Amino acid sequence: MKTPPFHPTPAARWLLTLAFALLGVVPLWSDAASLWLDVEPVASATGTLQVAVYDSEAGFRKTPVRRVKVAAVTPVTRVQIDGLRAGEYAVMLFHDLNGNDQLDRQLAGSAREPWGGSLGTRPLFGPPGWNDTRFTLPEAGLTLLIRLN
Repeated sequence: MKTPPFHPTPAARWLLTLAFALLGVVPLWSDAASLWLDVEPVASATGTLQVAVYDSEAGFRKTPVRRVKVAAVTPVTRVQIDGLRAGEYAVMLFHDLNGNDQLDRQLAGSAREPWGGSLGTRPLFGPPGWNDTRFTLPEAGLTLLIRLN
């Protein structure tokens, strides 16, 4: 026998959402979406992938709405980020090979560790900006392929 779906009244939904938020749990009836990132090619299982998710141009590369750190898996690492609202986002990530939690750079400023961003754009000079990486996350969720440079 299949269990019927749970549809709380608006007042009950508000109280339950508040209670779940205090516990750090996303309720099943929320408007939250999931974002899956397939990151490739991951050449080494050493280190971690450090992922930053941004929800505005003003906060891009400064204030992520979500940070995720996952173990690197070759040749593709799948990263799942739950609990995002549908809307515009941008993702930047890097493969932290030496475990120092930062993107190592050459003297000239270019990245020494593999990195990537949503939409895979590579500007001629400098890192990609908000308009180069932004995408729309629908309520149904989204899977993005991110190629490391």
